[in-house]
Amino acid sequence: MQWWCSAQGLPWTWEWRPYPGVWLFVLLLASSYLVARRQAAARRGQQPPWQRVVGWVGVAFVWLALDWPLGALGAGYLSSVHSTQFLLLTFIAPPLLLLGLGPATQRPEPAKGSRVAMVLGALLLFNVVVIASHMPRVVDALMPTQLGAFAIDAAWLGSALLFWHPVLLQAPPIHPLARMGYIFWGTLAHTGIGVWLLLARLPVYRLYELAPPIAGIDPMSDQQFAGGIMELVGMIIIFGAVSLVALGWMQRENELEREGREKLARERALPGA
Repeated sequence: MQWWCSAQGLPWTWEWRPYPGVWLFVLLLASSYLVARRQAAARRGQQPPWQRVVGWVGVAFVWLALDWPLGALGAGYLSSVHSTQFLLLTFIAPPLLLLGLGPATQRPEPAKGSRVAMVLGALLLFNVVVIASHMPRVVDALMPTQLGAFAIDAAWLGSALLFWHPVLLQAPPIHPLARMGYIFWGTLAHTGIGVWLLLARLPVYRLYELAPPIAGIDPMSDQQFAGGIMELVGMIIIFGAVSLVALGWMQRENELEREGREKLARERALPGA
């Protein structure tokens, strides 16, 4: 019995396969998220319904990315599915998990130097993980083993949670303009990888080039599709996140402007004003 999805070199079939290690990992993630959400709710009171749901959607996306069939296909058959797993575990599930915990709580403000170091450290770690985990030698060496495949999946999810934390849960919050720049510049590595996969003239991963073939899909077409997924879908998510931050910033500025006008009107209405 396999505990984690890894490249086995066996012909692909649509017969369901159990992966108990994935189930245990998702159960641990769900339990940890439940504890964190209850602690957050205890500090801030009742959460809105959408916030109680969105984090569980993130847990579901993690399960979808790791378990059969995506987990098995991405581990040893299709580079395009591997790219889909990457986006699910780095650009989709982590923000949803963090959004489910709610806005940043009011904690003592750390020193400015410490804040900058933590933010830059999260950005650097995420990009190192993204680049290293897509290097051909790393993929070809780790994906055939269950421990190696688990290491890549866990590194994607863990580094992405750290990366998105300054955007969604940093206390006190980072200025919206800084958040937009952080998202844009912090996710450029995946764009370069997508372009590299699209323009490569030969298969870059021996793992997927030599994988048991799936009818109607050749390694080069699969690799180009993987690059397109990384490039197009990734950029849609990035620009969507930047746009949401900008929209929230504009709404907040409008609220402050309206509150200022209302305050001025009340002051002028006072006797003797």
